[in-house]
Amino acid sequence: RDPFGRARHRAHARIPSSPQCGPALRAPAIPAAGAILSEVPDLWRGVRSLSDSWRGVLLGVLLTFAAQALMGLFSRPAGAKPAGAKPAGAAKALPVVPPMHAAAAPRAVELSPWSDEEAALILQLRALVAGEPPCKNMPLDDGCLVRFLRARNLNLGKAEAMLRAHLEWRKRFGADTIMERSEQIQQELSTGKTFVAPFVDREGRSILVMRPNKENSTSHEGKMLALVYSLERAAAEMRIDGPQKLFLVIDFKGYSMLNAPPMKTNMETLAILQNHYPERLGKAVLLDAPWLISGVFHALQPFIDPTTREKVVFYSTTNPTHLEAIEKLYDRSKAEKALGGMLDEPTFDAERYFAHDPLRAKNKVARVA
Repeated sequence: RDPFGRARHRAHARIPSSPQCGPALRAPAIPAAGAILSEVPDLWRGVRSLSDSWRGVLLGVLLTFAAQALMGLFSRPAGAKPAGAKPAGAAKALPVVPPMHAAAAPRAVELSPWSDEEAALILQLRALVAGEPPCKNMPLDDGCLVRFLRARNLNLGKAEAMLRAHLEWRKRFGADTIMERSEQIQQELSTGKTFVAPFVDREGRSILVMRPNKENSTSHEGKMLALVYSLERAAAEMRIDGPQKLFLVIDFKGYSMLNAPPMKTNMETLAILQNHYPERLGKAVLLDAPWLISGVFHALQPFIDPTTREKVVFYSTTNPTHLEAIEKLYDRSKAEKALGGMLDEPTFDAERYFAHDPLRAKNKVARVA
């Protein structure tokens, strides 16, 4: 195991005895503190298995809102080269193809290139999985293959194993036939608890919005179905010649511990995000988060990779300075006030949202072909 992970584990073991953290967590003002602390050991074992980028987000958010607060979108193990780092060899840009969706993101200012080493590994990985049947919603193109390679620190054998496990999971879960369960999906997401925004951020990334106070289901299967559908839809709305990472917005207004999912849901969410949607998190904005979530995240900052810390920000929609910062991330004139925007009407409308579903259009094209 990586030394960085072990160091974090030792540091975490000291946290409960520290004068700063101990009294705060035991304060009677936190009604659900006992329930939270009782789940920390099991949750921590799951978090330790995650890559650096997602440990930072998950440690801050999943203590009270794991299943609904994060979307996948993950990075590589400790010691791996950052995806945005300049490669040593000649860089290869993503191929230019027509957008899949009429409301697709504009061209990115700068695409993420890959090095000569990565380009060679992509060819080798493609040859190794050449016999695998094609996926409707996830073509095994260069962009897909390089994400799995980077998630395993360019280790070809580990990347192949990860990709094969993912392809098997797609068959078992039904990720490529997910629209056959559209009725259940629409019921799960009817409140707008999770949705892909109808606009993109300043860098052209798809925006995935999560609102835990809109939780409307107690079904574990339903929650997982909604999670995978949202990830698949967000990926489907990306341009292949544009950013391949997501912009995550979590709106915590009105959040209650009653919305917190059970441990089973937490752990399966972690597994799906880590193992099946690598290299997807670009930025995470947590709006109006409870002090417990923001406090825990900031307390753990010394143990979080610096690159990860820069990806996660906490903003208040009542703070003018924060609103100015949000404007630099996405156009506030297109978002509702709950998301730091200017609109009185809600960004999410269920009828309009499901009427313009890129996954449904994609599956129609696949059947015609």
